Amino acid sequence: MGTRCIIKVEGLKGVCVYKHWDGFPENTLPWLKDFNKKFTEERGEDPEYKFAQLLRSSAFDCKKFNLGKDRATGWGVLPIKDNNIALDIAYVYTLKKDGSVNVYRPRFDKTKRRIVLDKIKSKNVEEIS
Repeated sequence: MGTRCIIKVEGLKGVCVYKHWDGFPENTLPWLKDFNKKFTEERGEDPEYKFAQLLRSSAFDCKKFNLGKDRATGWGVLPIKDNNIALDIAYVYTLKKDGSVNVYRPRFDKTKRRIVLDKIKSKNVEEIS
């Protein structure tokens, strides 16, 4: 079974990238940090272009970051509204406008009766590059 994650771009509403395999921070975060830092330095704030270039990067940089070679499965573009995240999503990444990446764990909050995102604030996550 895959470790599913979704990747959102700050400033872009309604859509995210779905990654079926290896969504753990140690597998996904080095690629996202590298991509977002370089994109922000070269292009600045441009969420639509960032989203498109992220998709291209998943193909161009697949060997460098071991993102998988599948051509027909494992990746998708999903509609998303607020935090209507499926319970089988293990991690949520947000590419921030400043070039950083936030990592969250979704969980169902029984009091609020909805999915909430808990930001992972860990030295281990911050040191992943």
